[in-house]
Amino acid sequence: MLGSLGVIVAAVIVMVTGWRLADPIVGAGIGLFIVPRTWDLLSQVTHILLRAPRLRSTSRC
Repeated sequence: MLGSLGVIVAAVIVMVTGWRLADPIVGAGIGLFIVPRTWDLLSQVTHILLRAPRLRSTSRC
């Protein structure tokens, strides 16, 4: 929701002032806002996957 609000604010800034640099700046800000949460999620998923039991091979040598 915060990302959508940022896009709307950037669009208003571009329409009112014509300053097109507002759009990539807001986009980069949204990306930087998402990175810590993504890193946290990746850490949790990795922890869960490493705890999963490994599959045994069914072939006999």
